[in-house]
Amino acid sequence: MDLDELFSEVVTPVLDQLLRAGELDSVSITCPLPASGPPRGDVLLRVVAQGEAFGVWSWTHGQAEATAAEQRARLASDLQDHIVESRFGWGQLRPHREST
Repeated sequence: MDLDELFSEVVTPVLDQLLRAGELDSVSITCPLPASGPPRGDVLLRVVAQGEAFGVWSWTHGQAEATAAEQRARLASDLQDHIVESRFGWGQLRPHREST
């Protein structure tokens, strides 16, 4: 899966379900290089919603790649945990339903 597929098949569907209109401020992705050695292929995703950054969700390209559905489930779970503790979504366990 390349970055375009990661965004279209994993990131966008999850954000569309869990964030409400107007909540998303920005989404950024970086591919940092390690201090030494060859590049590992890590992709770091940062989401800012209502001024609050959703830490960093990492995905490593080429290492026992999970299916898009498994990646959506992992991202959704992590983002749900963030939302429930955020100022804008305090106490709201927003549902994520995998489309079939």
